[in-house]
Parts: sequence; C-alpha cells; structure tokens
Amino acid sequence: MNEEASVLKGLSATVKSAIKNDDFMKAYLAAQKEVTHATRDGENPHFGSQYSTLQSVIDTAKAALNPQGLIFHQVVIPTNANSVCVETLIIGFGETLSGGPVVVPVAKVDPQGFGSSLTYCRRYSLSCALGIFQKDNDAEEQYKRTPNVKRTPNANHSAKANY
Repeated sequence: MNEEASVLKGLSATVKSAIKNDDFMKAYLAAQKEVTHATRDGENPHFGSQYSTLQSVIDTAKAALNPQGLIFHQVVIPTNANSVCVETLIIGFGETLSGGPVVVPVAKVDPQGFGSSLTYCRRYSLSCALGIFQKDNDAEEQYKRTPNVKRTPNANHSAKANY
C-alpha cells in the first residue's frame, strides 16, 4: 500500500468511528449548515491587507458547534523547532472526530515566531475541521513576502488586468 492510500485508509477509519453515533453525525451536519465565513476583522498595516483573526474563527466555530451540543478542542503536537502542529478535535455524544494534524513552519525561531506560527496553525486547523472559509492575505508577513506594490499596466498586460 502506498503512502497516500495509507493516509486515506486512516482518514476513512477516523470518519467511520464517528459515524457509529447517529446523534453525533446529525449534530455535526447541523453545525456544518450553520457555519459562516469568518469575519475579516484583522488588518496587517505592513501589507495593507485584511485577514480573519483566530478570535473570529473561534467565534464562528462556537456559534455553529455549541448549539448542537458539540465542542472543539485543539491539541498542540510536539514537532521540531522549525514547525508547529495542531490537531482539532470535534467532541460530542461520546464521539471524537479528528480534523487531522496541520503543520505550519516557524519562520523565525524565537518565542514570537513560534507564537505567530501557532496562531496561524490553530486558525487553519479549526477552519479545516469545520469548513470555515477565511480569506487570508495576511500570510505575507509570516513568509517574508514583499509588500503589495501598485503596478501600472505595461504593453504586456491587458488593460483589464486587476492590479
């Protein structure tokens, strides 16, 4: 069995374990129907970009899960010093559904760099576990990209290009 098939088999086993309890699956489905997009409530002044903060993603998750009798729990999984890993668990009705581990590299190996990467990882993990959309163009700072600079169209670009 190749690596991809092994991962899919493990994922399938995780989902099947939750399906044993119909109440859990009904509650999870109801929560999914209530999930909204996370509010873009953060602003990165260095890049003039907006993003959904961890608080916005958590508020979105709680609003969908809690009325259905479900909660989430995030576990930080030890990794090397160059990355962080978080797994989001959806819990309720005697069942636990794993969103799977999400790994984010640490751009700067110091407490602030680790904390920043952990925040990104928690946001991404929770968003993945619940299907929360968050438009994130704030990652430029985390990955040392250059700020957006308005360009003027040249002969090689269409006049309709969005700059």
